[in-house]
This record gives sequence, structure tokens and C-alpha cells, in this order.
Amino acid sequence: AEAVLPDGAGLFSCRVLDPVGEPLAGAECSLTDARGRKVATAGADPFGSFVVSVAEGEYRLAVGSEGYTPHRG
Repeated sequence: AEAVLPDGAGLFSCRVLDPVGEPLAGAECSLTDARGRKVATAGADPFGSFVVSVAEGEYRLAVGSEGYTPHRG
């Protein structure tokens, strides 16, 4: 299937891995815009991937998973 994105939109993607490089399925990922508004929240898929369509701009990613220190960046 082909994905069609609106003009000015793009894809944000990341892969969540544990310290030995294994995917962290179900890790909670949330994306906020430059004003601190949450624009997307989802769990990582079985491969540790998180993908969301976003408008052009700057974003911050927060990732958390039980047993691991949360990451914000």
C-alpha cells in the first residue's frame, strides 16, 4: 500500500532498543511540538519502531518502558 501525506507533512520515525540492541516492543513514545503540545503518543511495535505523520517543524521525543530510565530529547 502507498502512503499519501498532506503537503508540508513528513514522517517521524524512531526505533527503541534496549542496551544490548534488542527492540523494546510496547515502549511508550510521545512526541511534543516546540510549544510543548503533545502531537502523538503510541507504543512501539514488536520491532521497537514508532512512526507518525507530522507537519514540518521541531519536535521532542520522550520514551519510557518499565524497568528503564525514561529518555527525553
